[in-house]
Amino acid sequence: DYVVKPFDPREVVARIRSILRRSLDQVPSQNMIETARFEGWIYRPASHSLASPEGEETFLSTGEATLLEALLRAPKRVLTRDYLLEHGGRDESLDRSIDVRISRIRKKLNRKDGPAHIRTIYGSGYMLACDVKWS
Repeated sequence: DYVVKPFDPREVVARIRSILRRSLDQVPSQNMIETARFEGWIYRPASHSLASPEGEETFLSTGEATLLEALLRAPKRVLTRDYLLEHGGRDESLDRSIDVRISRIRKKLNRKDGPAHIRTIYGSGYMLACDVKWS
């Protein structure tokens, strides 16, 4: 990989982590057959599909899906942008791309008179504010 000067140190760290992740031989994970349920929503990681409590189904981009899964695997815990870059970002991800993806996920989870499922913790990161059951 190659980084052009000037660069942000976080970008270098993100690229190194990405290369290390790609170089490891990973066993296929069990999350391909799992389903997450939260506040009436159903998320299926294998197909990146998100079903609303009313039954409407929408599909997430790969970046949105990995970011949502990171939040779903750590409910009610604050996840920093650096953590989300590592677990939900891509090689060229920058700090601001996490904010954009969170915004897109919030739009898909938004229901009139419904609670905010993803909270911004200023100065820290983001938190999924509901319980999640994996099956």
